[in-house]
Amino acid sequence: MLLKNGQLDAAEAALRAGMAKVGETTALLTNLAKVFGERGDEARAEATLWQAVRADPNFENGLLWWLAIERDRGGEDGYLRALRTVAALPGSWRAQLWLARHHLEHNDVEAARALYADVLAGGLFDGGALMMLSGDLGNNGQIALILELIGRVYDEHKHDPMAGLNLLQACQELGKVDEGEALLGRMYALDFVPIKQQLDQFAHAFMEMRKQAAHGTPVNAENLTISTITLSQPVWHYGLRNADWLFSKKAQDAPEVGFFALSKTAGGTEGAESQREDELGRLTRAIPLYLAEAAHYWSDYAVSSYFQIVEGGGPVVSGGEADANALFDLVPGGMRYFVTGEIGCTGEGEGMQWRVALTLWDCIARAKQTSESGTASSAELGDLVLRLESGILTRIGLKREQPLDEFYQRPTAAVMSVYLPELGQALMLTLLANGHMPKSAMWGERAMLD
Repeated sequence: MLLKNGQLDAAEAALRAGMAKVGETTALLTNLAKVFGERGDEARAEATLWQAVRADPNFENGLLWWLAIERDRGGEDGYLRALRTVAALPGSWRAQLWLARHHLEHNDVEAARALYADVLAGGLFDGGALMMLSGDLGNNGQIALILELIGRVYDEHKHDPMAGLNLLQACQELGKVDEGEALLGRMYALDFVPIKQQLDQFAHAFMEMRKQAAHGTPVNAENLTISTITLSQPVWHYGLRNADWLFSKKAQDAPEVGFFALSKTAGGTEGAESQREDELGRLTRAIPLYLAEAAHYWSDYAVSSYFQIVEGGGPVVSGGEADANALFDLVPGGMRYFVTGEIGCTGEGEGMQWRVALTLWDCIARAKQTSESGTASSAELGDLVLRLESGILTRIGLKREQPLDEFYQRPTAAVMSVYLPELGQALMLTLLANGHMPKSAMWGERAMLD
């Protein structure tokens, strides 16, 4: 406070009194350098700052200031020279990590790897260093090196949990399920609430990778009993045992709008097969579940959603565009509109791109009313779903300014990546509770229960 208030003499006196008690610590020296800098004594400020850096070359505030001075003086070359100078000091490791980042960004992976190996072998780094190291490797596409370098030294009790999440991400991307689940168990044991949601997502992903067969099991479609399940309220309402005391009702004469499960974008000839739920299949149900929920809360329509299931098996994922003529005959006579759609995915990992296309059908005219579509990465999928929702609600009209129930809040794009899977899980639990599928078909129970 003395320094911030311009009381430089008092600040210097306080800092020197502190040094007399505890010695010339890096923090005290760095602040003393600031006093000299405020007085305009740049030479003395730099000399004191360098003394602070030598006392602890890993003290981030002092190191950043020293590097900034050298960059101003000598540009990028001056910055790199300063990093190498600090890296040569006894006990230094932070400067090595920043040098390694520079090498990664300039595609000199071996130079970065050598620096990382030296730092890790020295064992002097702090709890957050592995988070920085793993993040830099991941940002520069060196996923395998994350496991190779960090997997051997990471200790969830000492190191930043974000480094552990980066390790889990590397395991997922490299298909290292055994390593991933072993680390996941260790991190769950921490009982650290802020990362619980991410751990659940990794548990879900690893279970999918382990339990899904590489290929589905072919089945004879003629032997399957397929029925259509209709939901007349948001799926999570059912888990509350029809709490009429809590939820508002739509008017008896409200016009109706329906939402059908999305189809999978056709990609060649595929026979019927049985397989475990994957992300695409889950989204064929989760997106219309969310759109139905949005129409329920933000319009005056009575809303229904429709899903085909194999009795005793589970939900059906159809390929190709839905036959609207057949659906016109399936929906109730009071239906004003219904929505169908397709979803497909191309690419892998960070390059994955989703394409969702929705079609609004006019039941009176028995014709297509409009289409809404878009593409998005996995990180952008929430934004896309909200854009599609807005387009559909605008087209059907009867929009509400306030939600049907005052407590309801529209999920944000940021939480949609969690909200959509939860809707899909709620549907699966509803099917299980009503005897439409066996318990053996369930998986990812830990995430569902939590």
